Amino acid sequence: MIYNGYTATTGNICPSGWHVSTENDWMVLILYLQNNGYGDPSNKEATAFSLASKTGWYGYSSSPGAPIYNPSSNNSTGFNGLPIGFRYDAGGEIKQTGIEAFWWTGTAYDGNYTNYAKISTDINSLSMSTTGNHYGMHIRCVKD
Repeated sequence: MIYNGYTATTGNICPSGWHVSTENDWMVLILYLQNNGYGDPSNKEATAFSLASKTGWYGYSSSPGAPIYNPSSNNSTGFNGLPIGFRYDAGGEIKQTGIEAFWWTGTAYDGNYTNYAKISTDINSLSMSTTGNHYGMHIRCVKD
């Protein structure tokens, strides 16, 4: 399901006892992966592949830990982050399919912007950024 940023921050999407992952939830996850052997052996901060699905990615990367570098080693966490891109504006086309996976956080930047987490096909770490609420992205629910 794809949601806009306004909906992602309402607190009403996830079932009772759960919440949309916050920016802090993502940071805790990243630190857990780095400190518990989910990073690439040559770079413990390279954890994107451990969250990325084994299929659906395309492109090229010479960076160990990037989802496209060695897809058969992806998804060691069971997270299964699919590269299904994002929706450009309400009712707009889906962009970046096969290249990036996006998830809103429940962390609003201000009334028109919200933080999100992203995995890119050729980057070895999960990144965080902020964009306008009119875009469509997926969410992850986290148990309270």
